Amino acid sequence: MNKKPYRINGEDVVVKAENALYTNTDMPNVADAKGALDNLNGRVEELEENGGGGGGEITVDAIMDDMSANAVQNKVIKQYVDEKLTEVTVSSIPAGSVVVADNLTTDSSTSVLSAKQGKKLDGAKQARMELFAAASDAPDWQKAGADYLCDGVNDEVQIQAAINALGDYGGRIRLSAGTFIVDALPTVRNHYLSNGEQGNYKIAIALPTGKGAEYIIEGDTMRLRVDGSSNGNAGTIIKMSDTLYNSLNDPSDDSLPNEQYALLAPKNVNGYYVSLQMRNLAFFLPWNGKRIICIDTQYVSRVTIDHIFCYAYRKGFDPNHDHSSIPVPMPTQYCIGVRSVNGGNWGTCLDFRNTLVQGFYEGYQLGGEHLVGVNMAAIGNYYGYTFGNYIYTDISCHTMTLINCSDEQAACGPKFVKCNQYQDVHIIGWNEERYAPNTPGQQRVQNATCDPQSTDAQKFRGYITYAIMDDTWISKVSLPFWETGHGANFVTRNSTHKNYASWYEISSYKGDLGEIIYDTTNNRLVVCTAVSASGTTWRAIATTSV
Repeated sequence: MNKKPYRINGEDVVVKAENALYTNTDMPNVADAKGALDNLNGRVEELEENGGGGGGEITVDAIMDDMSANAVQNKVIKQYVDEKLTEVTVSSIPAGSVVVADNLTTDSSTSVLSAKQGKKLDGAKQARMELFAAASDAPDWQKAGADYLCDGVNDEVQIQAAINALGDYGGRIRLSAGTFIVDALPTVRNHYLSNGEQGNYKIAIALPTGKGAEYIIEGDTMRLRVDGSSNGNAGTIIKMSDTLYNSLNDPSDDSLPNEQYALLAPKNVNGYYVSLQMRNLAFFLPWNGKRIICIDTQYVSRVTIDHIFCYAYRKGFDPNHDHSSIPVPMPTQYCIGVRSVNGGNWGTCLDFRNTLVQGFYEGYQLGGEHLVGVNMAAIGNYYGYTFGNYIYTDISCHTMTLINCSDEQAACGPKFVKCNQYQDVHIIGWNEERYAPNTPGQQRVQNATCDPQSTDAQKFRGYITYAIMDDTWISKVSLPFWETGHGANFVTRNSTHKNYASWYEISSYKGDLGEIIYDTTNNRLVVCTAVSASGTTWRAIATTSV
């Protein structure tokens, strides 16, 4: 005997013996078997509505020696069953003992769960659960297996309910393909805001904190390119509605309460004992004119994000500023794509990979320690990257490292603001595109800055290698990373520069402070000691011939 159990929609189902698909004696052909299987889901729903009952089991048999009344036979039919269904297990339950539960709070084997309801398990049964939420425009096959089914209005409620149901030990939330619409910001906590005082911080999806749990939020897929003009149902998108955006306070109106908003953030400020993993999600704002953060992990101890996209504006949202292509609309201050922890993370790592932020005032607001970023991209932000740009700064000491990260069409280069201890920031293989007409405000404002007059900023150290291209799409030897007078505490090198070259060629380089090159014309090392608008000062380093 070669029996194989199956499941329907991830749930054990009970089927009466008299409702078997076919017996071995009345299975005329494969087409009839396929028809019976096509109707199986409908028959199970009917049984659930009527309370089930009966007993017996359905088996799949690849050989012709099982003569039970409920057998499905024939190798061809078995292959079709394997393709048609996924893991169907049918339990044998005494007649009359099955009930339909719309809000299942027990794991009793005699309860049948409606396909439209979600399980809620208590106590230890919650540990390491996985729950699935489907968007209103998700494929039907994903909706059929959902624990939480969204209708396109206030979808943050279903997502929050799924997170809350995971319990103290955390677990995994899977989100279907399609678009989840955020219509409200139901969680409010105090937070340091732009004026340095505490104010209201309103959050759409709040991550529980202080439980020592790990939460994994995972979307379906990520499209190769998401430009914000058309959502479709490919990939997983969490989108703030136009109505909600228009209801939020305008930051230019000082008479309104001081408020900050977020699509996803910790529920409170004592969450350094909680960790978060997120993958395959795109976050959309209608416009970049209000103080909204897409992803705020400031009070999360350990953070991993992978294939996460954040978009600050939607093309066509504002008819008076129809940015159907470029330039990017000017963002308001405190409109941020991703905010990282600003303090200690208890020896664990912050891991950002394959991410993109577009159209924000600050694309990435980075801080803390042990942060590793790989293939992070920023396009069309006022600042693509800032370091330590918080109202107050907690622990900042251990190294942060960015590898193969990019900053395209930003108004300003990276900004190093403050840390409370000496901290290394290593940027390896940095690449920039500078094309002023595409930037917010349509002008390049400044290169990278680390204020030489700020004691806190001067605590940053590091090693930076970079290449910068302009509108010619060619990497330039004459474009420096730093603004004039900045970056003295870093070892910075333009990767387009040669390690050794003639004095004539070196004279064409725009160096960064401390850059060293061997001058083959005069057989000497030269170091960049000053950079100004007019050029670079190279001075010889005294050497002794060997």
